[in-house]
Amino acid sequence: MHAKGSGSGSTTPNVYSYAEEGGRDSEEFVLSPVSDEGADYHESSREDRILRKKEKRMKAQISESTVEVRFVWSGPVKEAVYLVGDFAGWVERVPLEPKGNVFLATLDLEPGLYRFKYIVDGEWKHDERRRTHVDERGNVNNEVRVGLKPVRFVWRTGAKEVGVTGSFCGWKHVINLVPGSGEERKVSIMVPPGVYEYKFIVDGQWRLDSNAPSRKNAAGHWNSVLRV
Repeated sequence: MHAKGSGSGSTTPNVYSYAEEGGRDSEEFVLSPVSDEGADYHESSREDRILRKKEKRMKAQISESTVEVRFVWSGPVKEAVYLVGDFAGWVERVPLEPKGNVFLATLDLEPGLYRFKYIVDGEWKHDERRRTHVDERGNVNNEVRVGLKPVRFVWRTGAKEVGVTGSFCGWKHVINLVPGSGEERKVSIMVPPGVYEYKFIVDGQWRLDSNAPSRKNAAGHWNSVLRV
């Protein structure tokens, strides 16, 4: 997680804003000038170019794996407002900066589901106008889905019980499909973009998805393949 300032910058359409469409600040790596002295200059210049290329590649990898998310608090504030959430273990407090009639904070987050809350003048609050979730202790938190895509799994032949599992959950959970029309069973989930392997469990038997491509893994097992 990386916090950013609220300064102005150029905008692109692939930025997620929690409260409204936001903008991605244009950033470039700035390297210190090298000494202009004979052979030392040429050697340093060559190393400098290599370093610049590595930094650009690193920046590209970071920008591809994270999404810029803008959090906005528009309620009354007397002193200060902070953002806290499971993206930082509910420990770090990210200050929101005043901007016009609202308070704003921008974070770089990896795709996923996040829950968070605001601390306004020392009091924990959630935004009643946004999506909420009640945890096992009865706490009401806001919820945001970052960079997730909807995926629909369908099993069309007759079965009493159908579940699906795969690499999108580390093969640790079985998601039950619910009855649809006729003998169809279906379920929709949200996952980050990527390539996943999965399999159905139909009445206790592992089954491939006949409507999707499949491939053999390192252990020699065949799994269906999902590209999101």
